[in-house]
Amino acid sequence: MTYHVGPNGKPSICKAKQGNCPYESISPHFDTVEKAQLYSDNLNSFISKNITTETELSKHCKIDEIIESQDMEVRLKNIKKKEENILKQAEEQYIKLKKVMERTGKECPSKESFMGKFQENDPFYRALKQKQKKLYKEFNKIIEYRTQAAKFYLQNEKNISDKSFSRASASSYFIFEKSSLKDTIEYLDRNGYEYKIRPDIQEAPGENFLVRISDHNPRAYIITKDKTETVWDYTDASILVTFQKIGNRSVTTNQLNKKLKILQTKDIWQITKFVVQYF
Repeated sequence: MTYHVGPNGKPSICKAKQGNCPYESISPHFDTVEKAQLYSDNLNSFISKNITTETELSKHCKIDEIIESQDMEVRLKNIKKKEENILKQAEEQYIKLKKVMERTGKECPSKESFMGKFQENDPFYRALKQKQKKLYKEFNKIIEYRTQAAKFYLQNEKNISDKSFSRASASSYFIFEKSSLKDTIEYLDRNGYEYKIRPDIQEAPGENFLVRISDHNPRAYIITKDKTETVWDYTDASILVTFQKIGNRSVTTNQLNKKLKILQTKDIWQITKFVVQYF
């Protein structure tokens, strides 16, 4: 014999066959009436305090909008242009050196040798390459996380009613139907995700719940700098999922541009098909 809590908020015996209960989406089932009553008491307390998992997205940003908001293409072109200008100046220096060496009858190093030493020793060029490497790493991480988010969406699409993707970071947001909570948790466990779950998610009323997948805590919580505060006071999300780690190998200009082109298609299926061959 099992018990559930009906729409009237009161516990009662469930007479339906397993899996056919009409209240399965709004109430867990309990083996004692006492446990059902405790659930009912908590539920009524949540209602009186206006506590709920139900939420809606205030913004609907597409998966590729971060390219424009972060000026990815412009910044990549600018830093590549700076590199080309520095190397052009180095080549001009080599031409002048070669003329001097020929005039004085001295042996001139090859262009390849000269350019190699320039790239190795010139402080401005080395500083630029470090900046470029950092920029490539930042953009590649965002694109890789967007790919993870796209895969996450496709594999849970049947349970997701709404979605949005941050323009400021790789964070992604998915509204799930409350009835899919068990399946969602099993999916996270099965795929090795690290996550935090709102302690009262089972008892709190609401037809849906928000899953946030990111590589950092909600910004409002970070700003508080008070670790005694609970993160759930600073987010509408009921489950906070951490992106899975990505490789640390460097990426070339061509590889990064190819990834950007794939992301710009806005085709989530195409994005997930793009398996990174370079990692």
